[in-house]
Amino acid sequence: MLCEGKKGVQLFDYLVISTGLAEKPKAVGSPVKTLLSFNEKEQIRRKKIVVIGGGESATDIANRLASPELENQIYLSLKTGIRVSPRYHPIRGVPSDFLRNRFLISIHEDIRNAVGQKFVEARIKHQEKFERLFRSKSKMKEEGSLADKRKYWDTKLTKRAKGHLFNMFHNKSDAFLGAVAEGRIRIIGKNIDESYKNYFDFDNKEKMEICPDYLVPMIGYESNLHEISEGSIQVKDFFLGCQHVDCPNLFLVGFARPIIGNIPTISEMQARFIVGTIGGKYQRSPEINEEHAIDRNSLAKRYPKLNTDQMYPVDMVPYCNRLANKMDTYPSLKKLKSVRKWIKVLLSPFSTIHYTDEDFDPDFIDQQRVYSPLIVTVLLVLIKFFDIPYAKIKNITASENKND
Repeated sequence: MLCEGKKGVQLFDYLVISTGLAEKPKAVGSPVKTLLSFNEKEQIRRKKIVVIGGGESATDIANRLASPELENQIYLSLKTGIRVSPRYHPIRGVPSDFLRNRFLISIHEDIRNAVGQKFVEARIKHQEKFERLFRSKSKMKEEGSLADKRKYWDTKLTKRAKGHLFNMFHNKSDAFLGAVAEGRIRIIGKNIDESYKNYFDFDNKEKMEICPDYLVPMIGYESNLHEISEGSIQVKDFFLGCQHVDCPNLFLVGFARPIIGNIPTISEMQARFIVGTIGGKYQRSPEINEEHAIDRNSLAKRYPKLNTDQMYPVDMVPYCNRLANKMDTYPSLKKLKSVRKWIKVLLSPFSTIHYTDEDFDPDFIDQQRVYSPLIVTVLLVLIKFFDIPYAKIKNITASENKND
């Protein structure tokens, strides 16, 4: 440790590492000058720039670099398509997360993803009809050819992201599509060689020589966990991404990667669990190694293309529910003791305020608004009739495979 500029050794009863998963983007070996951040005070003008990646960080920085007054040529390099969710949904005109509730998440992910894919395609194709039907005022208005081009690229990116990738990654920063429609951002394919000067077009049919002035790699974010621990600590050794399986006094916060969701909410639940464990409120499982092995096996099957040694990929709501169940704060009907409150918790936007811990406020539940339209809720109820037997069959099959 460092204290007033001097190195020293000090022992602690517990160690919680919370430096975070996305401490720095992964460097690329290229002779092209690399930008790892966007400095508003030192704006780059009249340059040719390739931004690599399709996440929210990548599209956000591409959109900012493509501001008309900067006069840059911006290219967004993607290996495949991306699922772009509107920041403001045509249903109710609210942020997309407002429509994601516990009842929706209770449906098995296979069915949820299959239905979700069709819904997203319908939402893109019939945006205006959705807005009229659900009385939504769009926050981003484009007319004529610009609206058509935006819809064209929204559809194309979504179709190229079908299957495994479509079900995993959501980009909730759709503002960049306006810049794409206006031609300020050009979407291209992956790099052809390690020089990062030559690329395929997005359809992978033609080769393009771009020779950018700058590269902005927004992929493969890394933490400094390996560096600060000299290789002795890895995320894969932590149960649920936060509790070390061999060292009961070692914890992580912020190393879960939200496939869907956000890091602060997940970190909040991890912190509650860790503080409660340190304080003796929650007991460490005597079968933590067995539970951890099962969990690791499940992650490997679900996310075969991700490096689960150094990250813990999660769907935010189910993950928070797992921690809540371990803390006995899950808002079940038995806990809430009110059918009305239970239904409100199921249908209102997901929040950690729903959990029945010391901060739980039953009066606040009554004040929460349900944004999901009645017709959508009715459709989810109908889907649930198919979901219940499907989930049971999947659980039986999983148990049989486990025993084998």
